[in-house]
Amino acid sequence: MVRTERIWAGTEDPNTPAPFPAAWPAALRACLAEDVRFQADPDVGSVPDEDWERRRHESGILHRMFGLLVHAASSGNIDLAD
Repeated sequence: MVRTERIWAGTEDPNTPAPFPAAWPAALRACLAEDVRFQADPDVGSVPDEDWERRRHESGILHRMFGLLVHAASSGNIDLAD
């Protein structure tokens, strides 16, 4: 059984669903937290080229971060409540 009082809470028209939080804000916070951890301790373990591995890891974080920002700025995804 679906509890509709929670789904339709705060709307006058039961055909209009209540807004739900987008996933990207949490993903962006997680990506920023990973970057902070990496900046504090950039150890990538024992690999043949540690400098290359550090740059690869950091570029992966930045790639995800910019992707999330582009997604957030898209006109189809803008929700100022997030």
